[in-house]
Amino acid sequence: MKLDDVRSISIVGAGIMGHGIAQVFAMGGYDVCLNDVSPEILDKALVRVRENLRIFEENGFITEREANAAYKRIRTEPDLAACVRDADIVTEAVREHIEVKRALFSRLDELCPERTILASNSSSLLISDFASGTKRQDRAVLVHWFNPPHIVPAVEIIASAHTSQETVDL
Repeated sequence: MKLDDVRSISIVGAGIMGHGIAQVFAMGGYDVCLNDVSPEILDKALVRVRENLRIFEENGFITEREANAAYKRIRTEPDLAACVRDADIVTEAVREHIEVKRALFSRLDELCPERTILASNSSSLLISDFASGTKRQDRAVLVHWFNPPHIVPAVEIIASAHTSQETVDL
């Protein structure tokens, strides 16, 4: 997959990091589906994104039109399958617990199209610890976003021994 092929991004986990990661992708022009376990968490995430965009606009970093366009690119979906069914890239931003991530990666491996890259926003775990059970180890990678992701323009990319160079490059 090439960068021009990427159209749809899903973020699983709408908390502290997830909503900011969704905002960054939306500001980059991507359609984003944001997933979490409850509609209340998703509603709160959209309020945070709207506030972040307002602050960017007030400080002259983006225009009102750009803020509105980015906001409209984010949709929320509490149903994981519905959120990831067409995703080119899925980034999970769930809690730092290996069993939670392992179960999620297994589920994503079943739900996502074969082409989908699975990324984890982990700062302390290895991708091989939870992606080894998937059929797409070549398309699994850590993408450690720095906090807050919508302000700090740094993402650490960490591959496993199985991650393809194409995935790392993308």
